[in-house]
This record gives sequence, structure tokens and C-alpha cells, in this order.
Amino acid sequence: MTDKPDLRRVLSFYGVELHSQRREQSVNCPVHEETRPSCSVNEDDGLWHCLACGAAGDSWSLIMMKEGFDEFRSAVQFAEQEFGGSYAQGKPDRRTGGRRERGAGFRPAFKRQRILS
Repeated sequence: MTDKPDLRRVLSFYGVELHSQRREQSVNCPVHEETRPSCSVNEDDGLWHCLACGAAGDSWSLIMMKEGFDEFRSAVQFAEQEFGGSYAQGKPDRRTGGRRERGAGFRPAFKRQRILS
């Protein structure tokens, strides 16, 4: 059982291919259509952020956006069906009163670093 689907596999499922093994790379955004790469992907952290439309998150948030899911449980069921395996539903976080924060773990420094470079 793992925490979340591999970001490379999820991006590929939605038609976005990562072409190198670099830690960070720019690709076309999986959320909106575009002709130039504006989406930064950090595969080590499992995070992505589009500078054009502002969409960002991890593999779970991408699945929820693309499939239109309102509930995390639906995204887990979809991932298990499409990518195989079993995914942990996650234990309630004591810091947030038992609820999962959307985009938890996304570091603003990643966003600032990409803008400055």
C-alpha cells in the first residue's frame, strides 16, 4: 500500500510525458491546453505547478481536477482501478482537526524558485 499514485504515471495518463530524469522540468499543463510548457514538475517531491493557470498540487489533486471528483475517496477508487495497487486513505491529521488539507505539503519555495529561475 502506498500513499499516492506515481506522478509520472498520472501525468502520462493525462497525455503529459516527462522526457528526462531531471529533478525538475517544464511540461505542458495537464489542466489546460497550451502550446508552450508552463507547468513545473518536481518528480522527487511529487508536485506540479502551472505558472499560466495557477493549478498546482500532487497526483491526487490532479486526478481530482481532471475527473471532477469532490471527494477524496472517489479519487482513491479511480486510482486503484486505473493504476492498480492499493492506496492508503490516509490517517486523520491531528494538526488539522482530522481533515486533510488540500495541497498539503506543497512548498511555496518551490513556486518562488521556479519564477526566479
